[in-house]
Amino acid sequence: MGFYDNLKRLCFESGESMNAVAKSIGMGSSMVTGWNQGSIPRKSTLKKIADHFGVTVDYLLSDNPPPATKWDSKKETSEYGTLTPQEKQLVDMYRELSEMGKMRLIQAVLNVYDREKGKDV
Repeated sequence: MGFYDNLKRLCFESGESMNAVAKSIGMGSSMVTGWNQGSIPRKSTLKKIADHFGVTVDYLLSDNPPPATKWDSKKETSEYGTLTPQEKQLVDMYRELSEMGKMRLIQAVLNVYDREKGKDV
């Protein structure tokens, strides 16, 4: 995967065409043709696209991104109830990490949890 495949998936998930997204960020449909042929947009354009979809530029350029999930506080509930903005931020950050980064974060959280609960670390 790469930029174009990630963009295509985001468009599909949001129900938007690539041309509509290009137009919404001030680009023409000829840019979409270029992206389809392998060109990568400038940083400023990548940022606009990322902001449009609520993802990071790293996500757009990733070869193996996790599923894109936009948080909607009105819909985002689980067996634990509605997530707070801080909880959502943690989940978003977690999803952007590599597998090694995820393991490190989990270990750090376990260490903090053990200290909070008075367990030996």
